[in-house]
Amino acid sequence: MTHPHRLHATAALWSLRAAWPHLAHAANVERRQLVDDDAGTLRAQVYGAIGGGKTHHSNGILDALLRRGDSPGRDDMQRLAASTRETMAWLAGRILDDRYRPGQPVLSTLLELMPQISPAAAAEVAKWVDEADCEIRNALALGNDHEPLVGVPCPACGSRRLVVRTSAPSDRPVACAADCMCAGAGCRCGTKDRAQGVGHIWAFSALIGEAADGRRGVGVR
Repeated sequence: MTHPHRLHATAALWSLRAAWPHLAHAANVERRQLVDDDAGTLRAQVYGAIGGGKTHHSNGILDALLRRGDSPGRDDMQRLAASTRETMAWLAGRILDDRYRPGQPVLSTLLELMPQISPAAAAEVAKWVDEADCEIRNALALGNDHEPLVGVPCPACGSRRLVVRTSAPSDRPVACAADCMCAGAGCRCGTKDRAQGVGHIWAFSALIGEAADGRRGVGVR
């Protein structure tokens, strides 16, 4: 599974998988807070109506329930969680067709079947998943999962700006943060499957293995 589109998709899927529990937690906290806030508002409405001598306070209760929809931002995390679930389910159905059944764990299924997904489809997965991951991480101020790979220059551009995508559990993808793109057949990246115009990315074992045996003059400091 060395094609760069598959590696980018795999990196994005693991990153989203790491961020998703944080979003779920934030959505649950937000949901509980909304329940507590609405309960307090309802009590105030009811007691206020009774204290004011009113015999019909049902409108006050209804107003309190409806007011929840008039407060922008109160359910942002729940909306984001719902939209992410819907988008990922749609993506899995689009990419995997009958290999995906509603209710299956989307990210795990895509990761498991990634070797069977075409490079073009993997590029689409990477696009949608990376967008969802970035939106979640920005909303929660999580930061990305990039860790600098010290002492190893990019085989293609020579810059020492390689980053390891740390969300992956093993043989983590390594990408060049200098935004250098593969030149295709003649590219110095040395990857088995070169893809012109795609950001450089390697499996950790492949990159470090080639660095260790000096085939491209890459060394680990």
